[in-house]
Amino acid sequence: MPGYDMTRESFVPQPKKASKNMQFLKNSNRSAVLCALALKKASNRTELASYLNLTRMAISNIVNELRDHAIILEVSSAENESESEHGPNGRPPKQLTLADWSITVICINIRRYSVSCMLMDINGNTRPPVTRCLPAHADNAFLMDTIIQLIEEVQQAFPQVPIIGIGVSSIGPLDIYQKHLLNPPDFRNIRNVDIGAPLEARFHLPVYLDNDMNCSALAELYFGAGISCRDLVFLGFSAGVGAGVIMNEKILHGFGGFAGEVGHISINPIGPPCPCGQNGCIELYTRGENILANAGVVSFEELNALLEQKNPPRFVLNSIKQYIDAMHTLMVAVANSYDPNIMILGDIDIAFINRFLPDLEEYMNSHMLNHGYKHIKVIPSALAEAASLYGAGSIVLQRVFEGELPLPIPAGG
Repeated sequence: MPGYDMTRESFVPQPKKASKNMQFLKNSNRSAVLCALALKKASNRTELASYLNLTRMAISNIVNELRDHAIILEVSSAENESESEHGPNGRPPKQLTLADWSITVICINIRRYSVSCMLMDINGNTRPPVTRCLPAHADNAFLMDTIIQLIEEVQQAFPQVPIIGIGVSSIGPLDIYQKHLLNPPDFRNIRNVDIGAPLEARFHLPVYLDNDMNCSALAELYFGAGISCRDLVFLGFSAGVGAGVIMNEKILHGFGGFAGEVGHISINPIGPPCPCGQNGCIELYTRGENILANAGVVSFEELNALLEQKNPPRFVLNSIKQYIDAMHTLMVAVANSYDPNIMILGDIDIAFINRFLPDLEEYMNSHMLNHGYKHIKVIPSALAEAASLYGAGSIVLQRVFEGELPLPIPAGG
């Protein structure tokens, strides 16, 4: 072939490219090991090799490195005495765990009336959160000043903890890619806030932003009711109604990041007006504060007490029926749309929602499209009101598990 050198050297990969590819593979495998240990998919070197389909040598190199940097702990187990648990040398394999606070993230949760902040580590351990209310006059500057003050407060309280990133869960709508909070309805004087850039400039840490329902769903997958699942839906009912959807252990975002806005499915075209511009949206009947208002009470404690009575007031029963009817429609629509393993109900009083779980589960499973072929379990959130705060940290840990965020070890490691 004229002009083309067919010597052997022509086909040798460039060292720089090979080195880059090897480093990428090393980081990817290292992150996979962390993910498997954090999510309890494996507990020793043998299980890691089998679960990740890597050689024992590759696993040993990664484990030894992370152990040397105090990220992994390896201890002998006195309990694993069965023959099936023994390693090749006849002794039980040493158990691997991730060291507490070896990888730590800052969690921020922006709600309609407050902002909270806490530290969380890769094992789901947390420090006590701190919360500030958002007064009626709160604007963009007030919100950002509050977030910065909270972060500085938790950093000062635990200065020895190595932090790798900041996660922010927030009411929406959001631009999660530009890290902007857009224009939530009835959110004080707060509009179109750049969340990411100011925090990254101030703290020199990567910042990730996502919808509070997405964050809650991921937190339940990692640390809550969805640990054993790959596909789940988290339905939250506090200031609004939304769904966080996990498919194949990943958040379903959609093209613009707005997937899961199920609260604005209209079930009554001539019903009450919704701030979104439609009438009769599901969230008008199922969001927490509307449930209380429709029942004429100010708290779920009061509502639960009325429902405990032998003959609850008729207007309360009517409002509950309206709520149940809307929930039936919502849950069947969600089951048909996303086909999850489980459905988790959260961000609402657990004692209240537990009253209706059997009915809701039975109705959904008997009316969804594939009824009779599968059964979707409906369960309350294991993390309760803290789900979205745990979720803020979970979206940072997800980047660790995917190899996007570097670990707190020397660059040459």
